[in-house]
Amino acid sequence: MNSSTELALNVPSEAFMSPADIEAHPGLGSLLDEPRIFEGREAELLAITRAFEDGAMIQALWGLGGVGKTTLASQWAVNHTAEYHPVWWIDGGSAESITAGFAGIGRELQDVVAKWLPDAALRERAKQWLLTHSGWLLVLDNVNNPDDVRFLKAIARNRGRVLITTRLAAGWHDIATAVPVHVLSADAAVQLFTKIYSEKGPRDTTGVKQLCAELGYLALAIQQAAAYCLLEDGMTADRYLEKMAEAPDAMHGAPYEGRQLERTMAGVWEPSLDRLGDTPLAGDVLRTLAWFPPAEAASPTTRIPRAVLNPLADKHPPALLRALGRLAAHSLIRLDQEYVYVHRVVQAVARTPSSDSIHRSPEQVRAAQERAQLLIGLLSQSGSGAGGTR
Repeated sequence: MNSSTELALNVPSEAFMSPADIEAHPGLGSLLDEPRIFEGREAELLAITRAFEDGAMIQALWGLGGVGKTTLASQWAVNHTAEYHPVWWIDGGSAESITAGFAGIGRELQDVVAKWLPDAALRERAKQWLLTHSGWLLVLDNVNNPDDVRFLKAIARNRGRVLITTRLAAGWHDIATAVPVHVLSADAAVQLFTKIYSEKGPRDTTGVKQLCAELGYLALAIQQAAAYCLLEDGMTADRYLEKMAEAPDAMHGAPYEGRQLERTMAGVWEPSLDRLGDTPLAGDVLRTLAWFPPAEAASPTTRIPRAVLNPLADKHPPALLRALGRLAAHSLIRLDQEYVYVHRVVQAVARTPSSDSIHRSPEQVRAAQERAQLLIGLLSQSGSGAGGTR
């Protein structure tokens, strides 16, 4: 008896079962744990639900890194586990991680035969199962390339639903319903900070509103600051504000217990900037924008007239348009016909030199400050405001 015959005799009969005949057993699926603390977002949760009810098959939640897309997707999925079964959570960061996620689905569908089948076969069985069943939900987190998930259009049609989180604002028009995710409301930001900060008992909340405003109501920044204040003896919101002014890089880059460095405010945008490496002007523009003061102290974003940036084009306007477009595509800025909008924490990080970052070296930051001073001077002469750099 040859080895192939022995293998055929040893493979369980379930390996030859059609995916259409495999039932979704109780407990099938994978999902992040429900967010322990979740504040606000009632309108966003309802909007996702209504879009699916109205026929959307795939939705892409997009926005700035740290704004709370993953938490929103996780909370929505947890809220709807009674309506969708199974629910699978997949790392969408690369084509490879998505491929691995689908192999994992195939493995979970038939764990008894998984060891007999290569990953490629498991992936295809997962796709066939999704094509022949309905009522399921896939959540793909942190998708970096719309083309990596284009194949889901054929799979999801009238069968299941797909929820994507991404920093990419563009590229979804023929794949998914794009849903922008904005910063928290002021009240939700304060509530989020206070719940984390007061976890061990009542605390002095003086300065919490001011700190949340300074952090631009950005969910990750709020969580990072609140956890730091919780774990550091004697740290209050007022003192945190002082330390931010004294050593911004240390505070924006300070991971707290259980949190990795790349999920701090200093680390969360590095991958986006890495992907803009083929457009060097984009980094120059962002570092320059970082030095413009906000027109309104309470605003989470700084508004800058697009025209004032024209000198950065160096007699080649298409290069500036491309740089702005790519920054906007990665949700690092927002654009309209007249203005550029930059979140104040993005500004704070981008203007803080770090010898550990290829995007914020002391030389790069110093050059950007000098450029900004010239541009702000031109802006002041035109009577459009902005009195000086930070």
